[in-house]
Amino acid sequence: MVPVGPAAQSLQAMQAGRLDAAIIPPPVSFRAADLGMTRLATQRADVAEKWPTHVYYAQESFIAQNPNTLRALLRAHVRAIRSARANPTEAAQVLVEAVKFEPKYGKRAYDDTIEDLDERGRLPEAHMPIFWEIAKRTGDVTEPWPKEKFLDSRFIDSYDQWKP
Repeated sequence: MVPVGPAAQSLQAMQAGRLDAAIIPPPVSFRAADLGMTRLATQRADVAEKWPTHVYYAQESFIAQNPNTLRALLRAHVRAIRSARANPTEAAQVLVEAVKFEPKYGKRAYDDTIEDLDERGRLPEAHMPIFWEIAKRTGDVTEPWPKEKFLDSRFIDSYDQWKP
């Protein structure tokens, strides 16, 4: 394994013959396919259907002092997910304009990610054993962590009180 930087750099390294394989997320993975590169596997099809990927972080002092601000942020996040699901064409266009995806990849990226967004922020419990097994094999952990060690679930647990 050789770290080369962002996905676009990995793709360039593959094109130049400096890498034989790389982990490349959308939308760069779409460009790799368009260039004729062979997809070896995908996280969804070959590792786990769902994966814990979208995370908010905050310092404990900020959480304690600004719970209403965090609830407002989370309500906006939920509204954005609902809006994207209700308006897929508009959401794909936002990926093009705001995130600077190539126009031909906006809808593909939307389709590739929209179902993974859980507005409540829950972990994909059924797939967490695979997550922890990979973490053990890479040496990141020696055993699965208790949820309290890596997740503050107070906003997940209180979703019904703050949801839009």
